[in-house]
Amino acid sequence: MNISMQYPVPAGLRLFALLGAVLLLGIAAVGPARAGICRVTTAGTAGNDGSTWTSPMDLQTALDDTGCSEIWVAAGVYQHVPDPSSLGASFVLTHDVALYGGFAGTESSRSARDPAANASILSGMLPEGHSAHVLLIGRDDGTAITSNTVIDGFTITGGDAEEQQFQVGGGLICAASGVGSSCSPVIRNVTFSANRAWNGGGMFVYSSDGGVSNPTLVNVTFSDNRATVAGGALEIKSEDNGSSAPTLYNVTFSGNRAEEDPDSTPQNQARGGALYVDDASPSLINVTIMDNYASYTGGGIRVAHSSPDPMTLSNVILWGNTSYLPGLSQIDGRGSSTRISHSVVQGAFPGGVWDTNLGVDGGGNTQDNPFLGTLANHGGSTETIVPGAGSSAIDAGDDQCLAATPLSVDQRGMPRPQGSGCDIGAVEVAYATALTVNSVSGAGSVSAAANPLKLDGSIDACDGSDPARCHADYAQRSVVHLNATPAANWSFAGWSGDCSGTSVHLNLVMDSAKSCAASFVANADANLSVTIDDARDYVRAGQLLTYGIAVSNSGGTAVADVEISDVLPPQLDASSAQWQCLPSGGATCTSTGNGDISDTVDLPAQGSAFYILTAPVLAGHGDTVANQVRVSSDSGTISATDTPPLVIFRTGIARAYARPAPARPT
Repeated sequence: MNISMQYPVPAGLRLFALLGAVLLLGIAAVGPARAGICRVTTAGTAGNDGSTWTSPMDLQTALDDTGCSEIWVAAGVYQHVPDPSSLGASFVLTHDVALYGGFAGTESSRSARDPAANASILSGMLPEGHSAHVLLIGRDDGTAITSNTVIDGFTITGGDAEEQQFQVGGGLICAASGVGSSCSPVIRNVTFSANRAWNGGGMFVYSSDGGVSNPTLVNVTFSDNRATVAGGALEIKSEDNGSSAPTLYNVTFSGNRAEEDPDSTPQNQARGGALYVDDASPSLINVTIMDNYASYTGGGIRVAHSSPDPMTLSNVILWGNTSYLPGLSQIDGRGSSTRISHSVVQGAFPGGVWDTNLGVDGGGNTQDNPFLGTLANHGGSTETIVPGAGSSAIDAGDDQCLAATPLSVDQRGMPRPQGSGCDIGAVEVAYATALTVNSVSGAGSVSAAANPLKLDGSIDACDGSDPARCHADYAQRSVVHLNATPAANWSFAGWSGDCSGTSVHLNLVMDSAKSCAASFVANADANLSVTIDDARDYVRAGQLLTYGIAVSNSGGTAVADVEISDVLPPQLDASSAQWQCLPSGGATCTSTGNGDISDTVDLPAQGSAFYILTAPVLAGHGDTVANQVRVSSDSGTISATDTPPLVIFRTGIARAYARPAPARPT
């Protein structure tokens, strides 16, 4: 299984040796099996079982453990440094497992993670040098790694295989050798950045001797990776009856380079700045390839050898890529039957005729400017490139986006199509659709979930008091999740307007501008409460002390003949006390009175009575004063006491009675 690379061949590269080493590493490390979900943090250890976030495992132990069917990885930078060898510095995956990043380290469900906010980074940047390959996935013993293996929510960076024994796949190797062996994981929401190798700087896909390597890449970005020979970002290769047919959905390539020693002759320079394909048949659907470079040919893509099943490109943008051979800067498909359809390819029609050196014209292609922006955070968990106004990519794709996910959404999760047709490339240009909560009646609020992505505005704790918190723009056809939260002792009554139903959780399809209202009602039962406060910590004898006493009914039923009683403690001069009552919400009470409070009030639903009581403080009745008010109705009696009790000072002396006077010196 010698791997033969074009211009030049990395000497002595035999991938079966790498696969054997991978398999041995995986088998040797397997420990006692855990069950189900295993949690990983940067502080995790092999001695923990990963069953909770407070008992996390380290990443390689979790990968080795066949009992970990799903691995949750908290935010942080993960480096594998068990020994100084290049293989030992790689994370190794040899069996089916679902690996999810983007956790804060407190979640109880996978859906609660946020990869955009909680970066889980697999790094080849070691304390001394680099990992040759950050992540290895492979088998050569007839074992299948299937689509049940998932790598989701990670950045893979810092791998450098240029000076190592196996000079391919600085970020990731996915390889299978031998009948029955396969490497076909799902790689989703992953960024490959700043990795290096001779071949496949970011990722290397390989098969031989009847092995199958068919990974699926979804919502992936390759940026700033480099190869010395071929495939600055990605190389896909098969040989000796192997089969390599990956599928790429919603993938962006930007700033990757395939670049040989500048002193070499042009023919010995590198190929495939973004992608190099050798005797393989990948499918690219909704892919953007921009600003990549090859020092010889195929700044975007070089297809080196034809496969029985040709490579296909559908809804792909190839723009702004450069190479020594300028006419083949976007894609060099010479000698292949690569089929290109519904794609934007710069310079594809010189003189108005399709350039057959690019591949086969499958129809629907254009060379008009897509007006691409820059690689940046435009929403979602990976950086993307958005077409601008007047782009040739808008509404020009085929109708594949009418199928199920991942075709029905773009790399950011925006629904496709937004306009009259699907856009070409990894990103669908969003058409803003407004959602307004124009009315909130009763006590409660409305919020929208963080996903899907908002284009503008916010619906967050909208209670009707601030319009700015009650309006947001969403991409057309987004499904917005609204949540109604009633206040204490209130219940949600239902939605109206463009929303309907009585569930507090509502999924609303934004197929047009929407305006909704939410209604809350007070709970049916009465709910009485009382508070008392003097807003002071200290008082002196002879001073006037003022209390505020609030009696309220936050329930949904009126209560009549509620008895209010405040028998003043001996520290207060009841004979000189005065009080007044301020009713609200339809309540009734006695407006003024003297001495102790003894009043009968009626409290409708949401009604209240507020008493203001003033009384002088008497000397000689102890050091503290605690005043208690009682509220009685047919449903029982409740009370409240002013706390903390006041400390009473002698007039003119700034210390409490309870503090003893210092002893006189003798």
